[in-house]
Amino acid sequence: MSMTRNAKKKTREQLNTRFGIVLIALLAVTILVVNLIVFSYSWFTPASVEGEGLSLDKTASIRSESCTFSTYQGVLVTSSNHSSYEGYYMGQIVYGNSPIAENAEITIPAATTDGDTVTPGRVYFRTNVQNSSTEYPSVISLYHHQMLSGVGVAITYPSNTYHLTDDVYDDYFILRNAYVKVKDEADVNGPGLLQVEWFVENFDTTATKSIRVTRQTEGVDTPIEWLYLMYN
Repeated sequence: MSMTRNAKKKTREQLNTRFGIVLIALLAVTILVVNLIVFSYSWFTPASVEGEGLSLDKTASIRSESCTFSTYQGVLVTSSNHSSYEGYYMGQIVYGNSPIAENAEITIPAATTDGDTVTPGRVYFRTNVQNSSTEYPSVISLYHHQMLSGVGVAITYPSNTYHLTDDVYDDYFILRNAYVKVKDEADVNGPGLLQVEWFVENFDTTATKSIRVTRQTEGVDTPIEWLYLMYN
């Protein structure tokens, strides 16, 4: 009898232990499920905010392309003509008040000789480049449509260069990458003005040469711009 009661008691203890383990396992699973539900659920509704898109301005500019130009012929003051240019000193270049006219041909005198010394004939030019923009400066190059063969071309301002041509030179650059300032009416040196001073000289002692530096409309099917600007 005693052994039977002990066996039954042991059996009940084993059942209670198993029931406790199962109960603990179920409780752990329940806690896990509740945690997953709580942390995955959003208790807040996000507010709707109207956004602003980005745009690209394709017309932005950092330089002016509003330059015009005109060219004036100059005369060298010498002992033979000094009386006609009072107030000017010997060796100074005096430029005309009116620009060279359209279709004009400028004669380059023949060179002169004095013993073994050859003095080339010269014509002097000043090309005024005018920027009309009050916001942006510009950078330009000045070209000649077709420079003559066998002449010397000198730039005296704003650079100091000299070049001899052995042949006819198409699209000859007179000045490259020159800065043209912003037009400012308070600028006493010329609002937005760049003055390019240059000359062409002839070494031929027997014949003159002729050059064009303005627009030609006569004697051609299509107008020719003998001087033109390029923006850099």
